[in-house]
Amino acid sequence: MMAAEPETKSVVHVIYSGLGGHAAVMFSLLEAGFLKSSRHHVVLAGVEPPLKEYTDRLDRMGLSWSYVGKPPGRGHFGFFRRLRAEFKKHRPDLLFLNGLAALPATLTYRLVPRQARPTIVLRESEPVQLKGCYQWVLLALAHFGADKIVHLTPEAANSAQAKLKFLHRTDKVTIIPNGLDTEFFKPVARPRDGDTIRIGMVSRLQHTKDHITLLAAFDKLRTARPKRRYKLYIAGDGATRPQIESEIKLRKLQDAVVMCGTLDRIGVRDLLAKLDLYVHATFGETMSNSIMQAMSMELPIIASDVDGLSLIHI
Repeated sequence: MMAAEPETKSVVHVIYSGLGGHAAVMFSLLEAGFLKSSRHHVVLAGVEPPLKEYTDRLDRMGLSWSYVGKPPGRGHFGFFRRLRAEFKKHRPDLLFLNGLAALPATLTYRLVPRQARPTIVLRESEPVQLKGCYQWVLLALAHFGADKIVHLTPEAANSAQAKLKFLHRTDKVTIIPNGLDTEFFKPVARPRDGDTIRIGMVSRLQHTKDHITLLAAFDKLRTARPKRRYKLYIAGDGATRPQIESEIKLRKLQDAVVMCGTLDRIGVRDLLAKLDLYVHATFGETMSNSIMQAMSMELPIIASDVDGLSLIHI
């Protein structure tokens, strides 16, 4: 007779606090009834304050949440210490990590003596080609310390295996693509505003995205077609915002580019609904939620020809 698996009474989810695909995946799981008999707590972690949409949505679902902030750049040890304090407070049977950032705190928490050892599931979504040494070390540690590692595509899983070689534990790996609420992100009638063509991009403003090339291309387009009016919407916030704003001023695009800031799910949908074209300029992706949202709303799409996007038929 097989022994019964231990009951999962408490689940702690760790997601990024700002705009990104982590929350979309977590909410989809919870709304689909993932371990619905368990007690769930969500840790919103990162350099950005938690989106009000996330906290409001969690409140409506009756789920507890907390925020663990991290200073930009350094401050890792204090960040890890505060994460461990959250884990100790909620004593999870399952720790569900969206991304590598919380892994050191998770593994050290699991080593605390006289404490139940939670099951650790890591959903790894960072593009393989953009990982630095630190991220590869963390992923190698995950293959030793985590119980399950979820990749979004076979290509991402195979690339990780090729890089990690003998450190890779195939038995821990599974592939689960991102999902999308196609009833929420669905085609709409697009309003027309004279001859203005609206172009947009939605992402975190970070070094893995290529907003500078996007601005250069937009500037070139306006110069090549001076009789048409173009408007560029850049949604999101993050470390590269000052650089992007400087480039806008340098190219004298202040009247043609709108910095939308961080948008909630409704804001993203409303922005996509008024665009004529979605553009995603990036140095690499695994499976872009923003592109999937634009596809679901039947927007024409232009995207960088990079690993992770060249596999999508757009």
